[in-house]
Amino acid sequence: MDDFAPKAIEHFNKAAKSLVTCIVPFNPPQPEFAPSKSMSSSYKDIQIIDLSKMGARLQNLRIEFADKLDQIYKSTDRGWIGIDKNSIADFSKLVRSILTKVDWIDYPTLESIVFEWIVNEHLEQDQEDLITYLDSWKKEHVRVYEIFFLIKNLAIETPFQLGRAFVTFYTEEGLDSLFDSLKYKINRHRKKLIKSKFVGSVVVACRTSNGEINLAKEVAFEECALSVDALKLFSVVIEDPNRYVTFDLDSRTLDVIYEQDILAVEVHQDRQLMRLNYSFTRPRPSQFTIDNDYMRTMSGKGIGYIHNFLVGERKSELSQLIIQSIKYFASALSQRDLHKRIVDVFTVMESLVLRNDDEGILHSLTTYVPKILTKDIEDRKNIANMIKRMYKVRSSVVHHGKKSTFETQDLVMLQRCVRNLIVNFAEFSQSHTRKDTILKDIDDAIHKAY
Repeated sequence: MDDFAPKAIEHFNKAAKSLVTCIVPFNPPQPEFAPSKSMSSSYKDIQIIDLSKMGARLQNLRIEFADKLDQIYKSTDRGWIGIDKNSIADFSKLVRSILTKVDWIDYPTLESIVFEWIVNEHLEQDQEDLITYLDSWKKEHVRVYEIFFLIKNLAIETPFQLGRAFVTFYTEEGLDSLFDSLKYKINRHRKKLIKSKFVGSVVVACRTSNGEINLAKEVAFEECALSVDALKLFSVVIEDPNRYVTFDLDSRTLDVIYEQDILAVEVHQDRQLMRLNYSFTRPRPSQFTIDNDYMRTMSGKGIGYIHNFLVGERKSELSQLIIQSIKYFASALSQRDLHKRIVDVFTVMESLVLRNDDEGILHSLTTYVPKILTKDIEDRKNIANMIKRMYKVRSSVVHHGKKSTFETQDLVMLQRCVRNLIVNFAEFSQSHTRKDTILKDIDDAIHKAY
């Protein structure tokens, strides 16, 4: 296989083979809690919970350190099986190592393929080695694609190219010609559906290099989004700031539920061998259910302190800061772009613990945040180290426009830290009116420790 040197092939095959022995039985996943149909939707005659009496003791509030992926499993004719917790790190390391050698597949797809091979090897033990298996998969699935994204709220008279993308539109005749060129014909109902979405609509498209379809869509989206963003720089909004941009290939500037229709056409010199892939996203609004168990969970996380703060007098400088922190943090949690969320979350954290613009931001964060949140020395070290790692991600975005990689559990921990920070400040507001006095108390404690 051209992607790997002989020694790398030997290493990866050996590592994969060792994971076969780590396959163990799993209990099937249990469905999440669903409220009973008999639950009343009316609050009449229902006792109202007094949150002011549910405050957890501050010293019991702690940071819950997020774990990495600790299981992966699937259903087979022999029951549920998967990789045990002790070996999941080795599995993830193998997938990441292989990914550094190839550029035609994304992580989730590669993870799925490697796991599929391990399971098949466990069940059959007579298949080809992992790298050969991966090479066969590549030959079957890796293609050149032209990816088309619908653009909403944009009309054009003549197609044009902007950057690596083309802004154009499909006519009914054009789609009929495309359908006639497909290797595998599609039924009339699917044709009708595609036509209803794409005929007369503006699309932005680009051609990708060899890759599997999920990676192709991801790469194409980035390129097409970049071109659409560049187009916005020349919109009427520049001259008329009272107006705002509403055209886009997703809902980044639209207050609607995200949805996207995509056409991916496999490119082939012989048009009779061309194939088409039509996909769409229609996310379902997620339901957040608060049962009695979850109410107790929120109590343990300090909702009582927030309740007491909100019902109290909120005229002080510190109270206004806490209110703004609650609003900004809630907004940050609604942000789909995680790198933007990280920037927004750090904005909240900085507003709470920075005295002035002359102070070093990272030094202030790692000095005050851990000491406010916990008395445990190891937890303080872990929090400080996490802040340093995530602050690098934040700085890459803010100062260099780069989206650095980060561990999901670090973002989880960062969000928990900010939530607990707000909870602590809500309690501090009972005896403080400015954040400066809170930080001074911490400085005094540090000086007394030496």
